[in-house]
Amino acid sequence: MKPLTAGSEIDAWCTKCKMPLGHRIVALVRSTPARVICMTCGSEHRYLKKAPGTQSIAPVKRLADGSISQVGRSGSAATPTRTSAASHKAPAKANEWDSRVLGQSVSSFTRYSMTRRFALGELVSHPKFGDGYVLDVVDPQKVSIMFREGPKTLAHGQPG
Repeated sequence: MKPLTAGSEIDAWCTKCKMPLGHRIVALVRSTPARVICMTCGSEHRYLKKAPGTQSIAPVKRLADGSISQVGRSGSAATPTRTSAASHKAPAKANEWDSRVLGQSVSSFTRYSMTRRFALGELVSHPKFGDGYVLDVVDPQKVSIMFREGPKTLAHGQPG
């Protein structure tokens, strides 16, 4: 994995959504994230690796080269799947996205909202990430949506 920089994406606890979601790093202090922006709700807050008072949501280990890798339950560094899997599957995912999204009428898409509940395969229009389709309903509060740039885990079905 690449060393973290401002603008990098990282999983963090969102203080507004109250769940671990994808965030973009805004500020670093000694190569450690200090402030992040939630890519679901847009709120900016201090970086929290985990929910306050709980164990880590995604254990990480700093490698000798300064990069960070997720750690499996055994405690050993896991293969950085985000980079390697994305590079091998990028053409297939792009073709899948093209076939499902391109050519669809605007009325086929549902505007993204954290409060709305989405179904598998549903077409979604997000104000920041563009058009996509529901790849997976992770749990009652999270959904994975495939956008042109790749999948994003976003909140759904949140109380308004």
